[in-house]
Amino acid sequence: LRQTAGHLAIVKFGDGLPRTHAISGRGHLAPLWNGTWSFGATYHQEESPEPTTEQEVLDLLVKKMAPWLPQVREAEIVQTWRGVRAVVPPERQPVVGAVPNTSGLFILGAFASRGLQWIPWAAHTISRHLALGDEINVPAGIATNRFSDDIWAL
Repeated sequence: LRQTAGHLAIVKFGDGLPRTHAISGRGHLAPLWNGTWSFGATYHQEESPEPTTEQEVLDLLVKKMAPWLPQVREAEIVQTWRGVRAVVPPERQPVVGAVPNTSGLFILGAFASRGLQWIPWAAHTISRHLALGDEINVPAGIATNRFSDDIWAL
């Protein structure tokens, strides 16, 4: 796993954006329960400089998303947040499924920028397995068994 830092912004807009949709592509924009929006995320490898102010965070996010959705230029910062996500180099795909050779241990992580697309499905799939015994049918590109067994040894 590789650490990749990133910032999210909680923003507000006027009434111009429909609150029934989330966008995920060159970032994400998703409505929150209180009328604000989650807007993210920036990506900073260990050696790259990070923004130092909330406005720099917002500027980076707007630059990524404005070609798709010009209304993001009207975003007003409510707060920003910095976190570190785990990604799997080099393909940066999620890891979902049973940990090989370890009974009862599952992983649902390393989503990087793909969480809005993958997490609802992955959580549903794993929870149905745990609650009902359904088979875990995970696409090969994100499955735990795409790695050799030695990667799971502690």
